[in-house]
Amino acid sequence: MENTYQLGPTQHFPVVIVNQILKDVLTNYLREEQYEPELCRQLAKTISEVIKTQVKDLMI
Repeated sequence: MENTYQLGPTQHFPVVIVNQILKDVLTNYLREEQYEPELCRQLAKTISEVIKTQVKDLMI
């Protein structure tokens, strides 16, 4: 009987697609923003959630 364990991932991480998501989201949110500490704090949380959601939707 041969070994049946998996040595590598079944799918490769879609680096090119994720990079495009990052560029699109960051460009859309930061295009005309100026630095304000309070705004940046909230914006960082929002941007990270949007990116996380889009990448999770991609990995289904």
